[in-house]
Amino acid sequence: PLEDVVLTVCDLGLDEASNEDYALLGVAAGVCRFLGRAPDAPDERSIHAAFYGLQDLGALDSQGYLTHLGALLMRLPVPPALGAALFLGGLLNVTPVASQVAAAAESREPWIRRGREMEDTIDVGEFAKPDLAGVEVIWSDTFVVANALKKFESLPTDAEKSQFCHSKGLLMPAMQQMANS
Repeated sequence: PLEDVVLTVCDLGLDEASNEDYALLGVAAGVCRFLGRAPDAPDERSIHAAFYGLQDLGALDSQGYLTHLGALLMRLPVPPALGAALFLGGLLNVTPVASQVAAAAESREPWIRRGREMEDTIDVGEFAKPDLAGVEVIWSDTFVVANALKKFESLPTDAEKSQFCHSKGLLMPAMQQMANS
């Protein structure tokens, strides 16, 4: 969330700093000074991490000015890193996969939590199997959820989706929320 705030401060031009501040705090001086006046100000280390993270992402240039990518990211209702991933997915012509990963990253966990006393356990590993034959790939939780979402979205009817969720230990409302996002 701090990256969103830092990007907004830079976009609105609220990050002006004196030469003295610039010499002391570096290129992020204006953002540090502006956010330092907030009632519940974040610490400077966190501000610097967010600022330099946005530079690494390409949303801010070396002087801390908003780039074209940064201006585009400002208009998306997702965190900057996720927005950049969506843009990159579009450029690489893998928009459906990028949107499924984005939905999985931003949504709550869809797995039903069952106690140890239940015999039927959820085989989450099924969704970690890649579609590449003979290639062993280790996926993160986000990609496992994205793979489950891909299979969920491929089902044509709500009844089949409901049965899929029930049989795989998934929460239907969470899966619908991700599919609609």
